[in-house]
Amino acid sequence: MQTILDIEDVKAYFASHKDEMLTDLFSIVRIPSVWKPEGDKDAPYGRGCKDALVACLKLFTDAGFDGVLSEDNRYALAFYGGNRIAESVGLFAHTDVVPAGEGWTLTDPFEPKLFDGYAIGRGIKDNKAGVILSLWILKYLREKKIPLARPITVFLGSAEEKEMTDIPCFVKKYGSPYVSLVPDSGYPISYGEKGIGRFRFVAKDAFRTALALEGGTAPNVVLGQAFATLPEDEGILAAIQAAAETHERITLLTDNGATKLRADGVAAHASAPANSINAGCLLCSLLEAVDALPEADRAVLTNAKQLLAVTDGSVADIAGTVGEFTPLTMTNGIIRTEEGRLCLTFDIRYTPHITPKELEQKMAVCAERYGFTSHVISNREGFLNPKDSPAVTAVLDTAELLSGVRPKPYLMGGGTYARCLKNAYSIGLTVPYIPNPFVAPKPGHGGAHEADEHLAIEPFIGAVVLAAEVVAKLACE
Repeated sequence: MQTILDIEDVKAYFASHKDEMLTDLFSIVRIPSVWKPEGDKDAPYGRGCKDALVACLKLFTDAGFDGVLSEDNRYALAFYGGNRIAESVGLFAHTDVVPAGEGWTLTDPFEPKLFDGYAIGRGIKDNKAGVILSLWILKYLREKKIPLARPITVFLGSAEEKEMTDIPCFVKKYGSPYVSLVPDSGYPISYGEKGIGRFRFVAKDAFRTALALEGGTAPNVVLGQAFATLPEDEGILAAIQAAAETHERITLLTDNGATKLRADGVAAHASAPANSINAGCLLCSLLEAVDALPEADRAVLTNAKQLLAVTDGSVADIAGTVGEFTPLTMTNGIIRTEEGRLCLTFDIRYTPHITPKELEQKMAVCAERYGFTSHVISNREGFLNPKDSPAVTAVLDTAELLSGVRPKPYLMGGGTYARCLKNAYSIGLTVPYIPNPFVAPKPGHGGAHEADEHLAIEPFIGAVVLAAEVVAKLACE
């Protein structure tokens, strides 16, 4: 199989620069680039996101590549071989991360560390490793003087985790590159993505008692921990305390004089909820059975429990799939009590078996059935690229060469920048043919959007090797 690069040389190069790559990665993981609502013109997504964006761009410019921060400070661009974006091969990564969350055991979220062959830290894989992959591929191609027919454009975003409001600004001004790779998914390559709809359900009836449920900070993370502030009524408190004593995942505690329940579920990325346990559902299940609570409050809790108990969308009559897509998922990531009314936020990953309009209609019907009103936060349908495109072929050919086995492309449930571009594909940040299995300290740890988020180092270096050859192939067309 013919290659553009000397694969053994590529392997040796990145192996010899591994420590430098990790130093670069840790430098940007230390920046808590979580979206903040108090953004302004200088930092539209908050200071942390702006700081991370600037720091990532500086890695490229300090290495001698041309780069520019957008006028609105929402994204940055780096170039190799010129800035003819429409003709270029694009590499798209994001510098923002989901909130740190609770329950980290191996390190603090923004204090990255090495642990048994892994790098641990919030955003270390999703998606700051994508920034480092892009940077070092450019370094290799320039150092080795690889002749390219197309320039390379690197896009650095800062709001991918917050509805991707950054990339439309880029597309409106520049359009899409000739072909784009988004190193922000799994091995080997995704050629399509599900639609993503986000909805907020608000209970019609307010709680009769001073009961308040709170938890979650991001819609695309299954709710892993939630709290219930309890009424001060002694009879109600005693009944709830007795129920909580028999539940291994619910703890009774006092916080600033208030009595609360804490539910510890199992968090997961919204696109892969199979092994998750929703903490809000745990609270609703316990509280709905407490006879001392008013019947009306228990009815709200029962309805909420039914909405949270399954993740396949069957509760809203939207379950299903089509073609090679995995089935629809419907997960809850945020629970709030506002003005006494219970509010639930849902993230739905859906396939073309249902249209965006039909999804909104069925969610409205579902909300009404369970005593809520439905409000659309966002709703963006997915996409499907040709399975035999040059990008897919390049990835599969290279993966077969490196592993000895030809993998299959896939369709993903997660959402990446690829959905906002033409001729774009997401690729993995680790490879499975370099084994380094992660032993999670407990369920719900280690993955993207989870506590103790990890990046397997040697499989990551293998992914950079693979991506370098693929970029060279696409840029030499």
